[in-house]
Amino acid sequence: MLYGYGVLNNHVPTLRATVMRGGSIGTSSLLTGLYAVYKGESNANDSLGTYNGTAQGGLTYSTGKSGNAFTFNGTNSYLLLPTNMFSTFTDDFSVNMWVNLQGIGTDFQTIFSSFYYDGVNLYGFIVYVFNSNLFFTIYNGTPTPVVLTYGVGGNYNAWTMFTVTRKASTRSRIYVNGTLGIADTSTTNPVYHASTTPTIGARRFDAIVQLYMSNGGKIDEVTPYSKELTSTELTDLYNAGTGKFYPTF
Repeated sequence: MLYGYGVLNNHVPTLRATVMRGGSIGTSSLLTGLYAVYKGESNANDSLGTYNGTAQGGLTYSTGKSGNAFTFNGTNSYLLLPTNMFSTFTDDFSVNMWVNLQGIGTDFQTIFSSFYYDGVNLYGFIVYVFNSNLFFTIYNGTPTPVVLTYGVGGNYNAWTMFTVTRKASTRSRIYVNGTLGIADTSTTNPVYHASTTPTIGARRFDAIVQLYMSNGGKIDEVTPYSKELTSTELTDLYNAGTGKFYPTF
C-alpha cells in the first residue's frame, strides 16, 4: 500500500491510500466524499483537520474497535462539533460509525445528531437507539419529522457497525454490519437552522443537552460522507467484522 496526498470533496488536503491492483495503482472509493473522521484517539479531533470537536462533560477514552473510542458516562458527556458543519448535507450523505451499547434499556440514546428545535419547527437529522430500535430521523424545518426505524435486536454489548445513508429526494437507508436493514422512498431532505449544533453521544440545541449515550457506552470511527455509500463500500468497510479504518482504507 502506497500513500500520497490528495484533495477530497470538501477541499481538505488529506492522506489518500492507493492500492496496487494487478500492477496498476487505484484509489479506494472510501476516500471519495469523506467529510470528517472522528477516531476517538484520546482527542476530539477530525483526522482531516477541518472540523475538530470539543470533548464535553465527563467524556473519556477507552479501548475501542480500532485503538481508542469515545466513552460516555450517561449524564453529561458528549462530543461537540462545529456549528452547522453539515449544512451541505441536503444532497446525498452518509454517516458510518462503530457503536458498543451498554444494554438496551428504555432510554433514548443519541449516537449522532445535527439537530435544532426553535420551539415550533424541527431541523436537521439524528441517529439514535430506543427500545431495541435504531432510528434515522430527518427534519425539514416543519413540526413533522420523517422517521426510519429498524430493529437491531441483540446488537448490544458488542461492537456493531451502524450506517445511515441518504439519496437526495429519493431514499434513506439503515445498515447494520454492512447489511441493508430497511429503506424508504422519502423525498424529504433535511433542512438546517443556522444555529444547529452537531454532537456525538447526545442531542443538543441552544443550551439544552439531553438524550445521552448510556453509562459505559462507546462510539468509535465516526465517518460522515458527502455521498450515499453503496452496499459494496459498506461490505468493504465492515470487512467481515474486522473493519477498515481511515487512513488505511
